[in-house]
This record gives sequence, structure tokens and C-alpha cells, in this order.
Amino acid sequence: MEALINVLTVNETYFFRESRQIYFLVDKVVRGSDKVRILCAPGSTGEEPYSIAMALLEGGVPAQRIEIISLDINSDVISLAREGHYSTRSLHKTALSLQEKYFIKEENTFTISDEIKRLVTFYTLNIFDDHLFELGKFDTIFSRNMLIYFDESTVMRAVERLGRLARTKESYFFFGHADFVKTPPTLLEHYEEGIKFYTIR
Repeated sequence: MEALINVLTVNETYFFRESRQIYFLVDKVVRGSDKVRILCAPGSTGEEPYSIAMALLEGGVPAQRIEIISLDINSDVISLAREGHYSTRSLHKTALSLQEKYFIKEENTFTISDEIKRLVTFYTLNIFDDHLFELGKFDTIFSRNMLIYFDESTVMRAVERLGRLARTKESYFFFGHADFVKTPPTLLEHYEEGIKFYTIR
């Protein structure tokens, strides 16, 4: 079954995809002083969680305040994420200054630095597995470009489960722009600075 999942899942991504959501989060986090726990579900090959880690550090958030958990159902992409080797295509939206600061370049391969790797923990996990709730609560949850592959009832179920991971009713949820047509009833939709985000009801 695991081999079939690894073949069938879609993992097209790159660093700083939909980056306005990431920088919006940085602006909120940098004002605080508490540790921030962030979930990426799915996190695919690691570009999203590593992008968040870089953006937070660049925004002035100390490393000791950052904890990022990244999940994916596909064990192959989790292995790739942990290794942290990327092609130039994955970095086409990444500023040159960040490439030079947080990657080691060898020919056409870019390897993420240990400074960034230390901030992200990867797990092979299905969000419909109850082991999900052993991860604890989160201040921010990114679940981008996964729900588009689900029917409406599965979207509602997925959102309800993710909602149970929110630390508070002020916890942020970020989804992809095409993940659902109408807002699930368990979420409140917000617009701020041109960014759409959600909180739980």
C-alpha cells in the first residue's frame, strides 16, 4: 500500500510558493515572544516548511522560538525532505541572498543548511490517522493544495480534524487559493492586508 501511495500522490512544489501568506505570518509572529508551533500538512518534499523557517529567521524571529512539523502521506517525499537536496527549478522564486545564506551549492544541486534543517521535523503520516493528534497543538497550520483532491465530504472531515490541532481560536489556518469553493462551517474566513486566512469557530 505504501508503494502505491508513493506513486499516486502529487508533489509539485517549490520554495516560497504563495509567499505572501508566509510573510504575513512572519509579521504576526515577530511581534510576540512565545514559542510558535507551525504545522505543514502536507509538507511534500520540504520546500514549504523550509521556506517558512527561512522567512521567520530573516524576519528576526529567534531560532529557539520556532518549531515546525511537516507531514506527508508519501514516505518517499519525506525522505527527500530530510535529505534537503534541491534543483535550481525548486529555487526559482528564492532570492539570491537566501540561496547564498541558507543553501550549499554543488553544481546544479542546492542543499539546505543545517541551521534550517534543525527547525523542521518530518513525519510520514496521513491526516486521517489518529496518530495526528499525538503531535499536540499548533499556533499556525498550513494545508495548501491538498484539499483540491478531495470530494466535499472529505474536505469537511479533513478541515475538522485539522481544526482540532489549533492551540486557540486565534490560531491561523492557511489554505491554497483553490482548495475549496465555500468556507467549511467549522472555519471563519478573514481578510487582512489582502491575505485570506482562517480561524476556527
